[in-house]
Amino acid sequence: MINTSLNDASSQNLKYRVLSVIADVTGLKQDKLHLDMSLMDDLVADSVDRVTLFMALEDEFGQSIPEDEIGPIKSIEDLVNFIGHRLKRNPDV
Repeated sequence: MINTSLNDASSQNLKYRVLSVIADVTGLKQDKLHLDMSLMDDLVADSVDRVTLFMALEDEFGQSIPEDEIGPIKSIEDLVNFIGHRLKRNPDV
């Protein structure tokens, strides 16, 4: 379950934006992406793809994603929650 502590509309917008970036980077159709998908096993082939994905997310959300904080991010849902928490802490970015 997405736990971003944002209101429902903001949470849905966040999910849409994350899925849109993932679709752009991976070439997969957005409607084929699911929150329980693994970033490494289901979406990106190697560490270069993972870096490309996180750079695209940084551009989309104007948030730095430090390498030492991405280790626990395993699924799309983890990623949505992570970005939601960062936006909540730093909403003006």
